[in-house]
Amino acid sequence: MFKRVEKRRRKKEEEEELGLDDDMKEVLGMQDTDSDESDSGSDSEESDTWIEKAESEANEEEKMDGESSDGKDIELSVEDALEDPVYLASLELDTKACIVCPGKVLKHPKMIEVHKASGAHQRRLARFVELASHANPGDRALHVLQKDGTAKKADDKASRRSEKRKAKLAVIKAKREHIKQKKAEVKAKQKEKAAEAKATAAAVKESPDKAQVEEPAKKKRKLDQEEISKRTQHQPPPSPPRGDQKRKSEHKHKLSAEGHKRGKLIGKKDKRKLKGERKQKRHSRDDSVLKIID
Repeated sequence: MFKRVEKRRRKKEEEEELGLDDDMKEVLGMQDTDSDESDSGSDSEESDTWIEKAESEANEEEKMDGESSDGKDIELSVEDALEDPVYLASLELDTKACIVCPGKVLKHPKMIEVHKASGAHQRRLARFVELASHANPGDRALHVLQKDGTAKKADDKASRRSEKRKAKLAVIKAKREHIKQKKAEVKAKQKEKAAEAKATAAAVKESPDKAQVEEPAKKKRKLDQEEISKRTQHQPPPSPPRGDQKRKSEHKHKLSAEGHKRGKLIGKKDKRKLKGERKQKRHSRDDSVLKIID
């Protein structure tokens, strides 16, 4: 919100410096919008358009000021000014001006219509009508305004405004030149790099054995989760410590020996032998028990 207010304030100051009032903005088609999209998207386009228009207006005003300073007086009588205060300011530029509003450049009929309907023009015209009532109809309107002092104040204000506008445009031009210079430097560097790359490529084609092209160090490729899982599945289990290995090997030997004995005894041919051994063991046990009882 604060950014938007600050942006609006700066825009208003720039418009005041360039002399753009509400009437001029309506004529030029500049509309104030509160949306963020219009503020961000059309800032560059609007800035370019009003800079160009301001430059043209400054040049036209400069020419008009030069013509007036050369001693050319506005030959418009009080009677004609009361009928229509708008007069032809320059034949070359085909622009008109207002006698009661000095410094106002009117380029086409729409601008003239909007200017005449504005409040500032109506106030100045009412003041001129009051002054004209005490003057002769054949007197020059500019002399009547100069006696009152309003024309001089307006001229001073217009000249100050044009000076500010010129200073602003000079700063903008300097910035544009700086940006162009930077772009030219970047393009020159890019051309140098392209020329070096072409030279190295030509050297490699001519003598591939002699040309030493340093390849950049390749980065290790990161493994995906699937590859990591596949690699972990095929890896052998971790080996146990040495003490556990010794015990396991002894246990294996013991089991293999017992299994060998059992296999020999439990063979098909030795079943009778096994029965006889069992009977002998029983008899020996019985004899030992009887001896103990006796």
